[in-house]
Amino acid sequence: MEAATAPVEDNDVLQHAELAAVDALIAAETTSGEKRRKHYSFKMKRNVLLAAEGMS
Repeated sequence: MEAATAPVEDNDVLQHAELAAVDALIAAETTSGEKRRKHYSFKMKRNVLLAAEGMS
């Protein structure tokens, strides 16, 4: 009796498909043209400024 294993070719095909999908997602994210800014609350900004003031 032999253990059933998936052929190596199938694993390679799946791996290449996954890599291509990841590359496509990264390319879509980096070439969208829109830059999104983080919107911080005033409370968060104040806390950061107070912390930075204490460091100088």
